[in-house]
Amino acid sequence: MSLFRRIFSPGEVQDTQQSQPADKPIVADEHTVAQVAALMDRFSAAVGEDSLVLAVGRGVSAAAGIPGMGESPTPYGDDFLERPWKMLSVVAQAASKSGRHLLAVKILGFTFFWDRLVVPQYGPKQLVLEALLVDAPPPIEAEIAANGLISGIVLLRQSSPNQVVMGNSAGSVTLGTLLRSAAMIIVEAPGKGIEVEESILEAARETLG
Repeated sequence: MSLFRRIFSPGEVQDTQQSQPADKPIVADEHTVAQVAALMDRFSAAVGEDSLVLAVGRGVSAAAGIPGMGESPTPYGDDFLERPWKMLSVVAQAASKSGRHLLAVKILGFTFFWDRLVVPQYGPKQLVLEALLVDAPPPIEAEIAANGLISGIVLLRQSSPNQVVMGNSAGSVTLGTLLRSAAMIIVEAPGKGIEVEESILEAARETLG
């Protein structure tokens, strides 16, 4: 049984066409934000079906401009493999600032589950082959967590910790769960040498109680 089946059930996902040129800075334009929003929704439905989960990962890397296996003229380096996470961080920040708070929290949820469920199950080597998306670098993960926490706190004022953010008929993940996940990432970041704004650290500590 897949590790994911304990949380979600199968869904349907399609890969996405390449968006951001890989040789240019990442921009959170309308097209990229829409692509990421669709991918986050597809991930919510897909987790529980391994091939569909990996297809979402490939969609994220494609949206960041990463060419498919055999299409790149040079080997994939660390900068190349970090690019999809940089794109998600840029989109999360833009979403949080523009009031699309649910999207920022969904990006947090995707990042958290990819690093803690998908990567341990497959390992980096297989994920390069299957999805071109490995684990998020800790500094970028902290950025995504910070924007997710900020947006999550805003959503919490409008709803409740039990608001479902991601999930399908087999299970769901609530706003409260993701807020605590973001807070844990943030409070652990300084110990990894990652700088975090004091206001964000304080918000994370308050979230954890």
